[in-house]
Amino acid sequence: MKRKLLITASAVICVLLVGAAALEILHIAPHTGVYLSAANGEPLVVVDRTPFVVSPKSHFDGLQDGDKLLVFFRGTTATSCPAEARVYVRFKLGKGDLSDIPESVRNELEQLGWISSPD
Repeated sequence: MKRKLLITASAVICVLLVGAAALEILHIAPHTGVYLSAANGEPLVVVDRTPFVVSPKSHFDGLQDGDKLLVFFRGTTATSCPAEARVYVRFKLGKGDLSDIPESVRNELEQLGWISSPD
């Protein structure tokens, strides 16, 4: 019984290490951010005051503006404003609201035409 437990624990640890190594090799990293829907329907995720247009759209169906997310995307992104990133996996961490997005980021996105001003 102890031997089975030891083998199972070793196998789980090996799988986790291989997974972590694969993420490192592919430069895919976890990021926490806040979801925001653009005026044109594109999904945006704000990570550390930086907005990203994210794809594929299907990963973001059913989310509300302000929802807190954990997303895995490749570290290399387009350097436009907002930046672009391909999301491989996303998890909803909880509900939020627009106040979770810094006002300066919202103002910048509004000036660029990505979001409409709240009336």
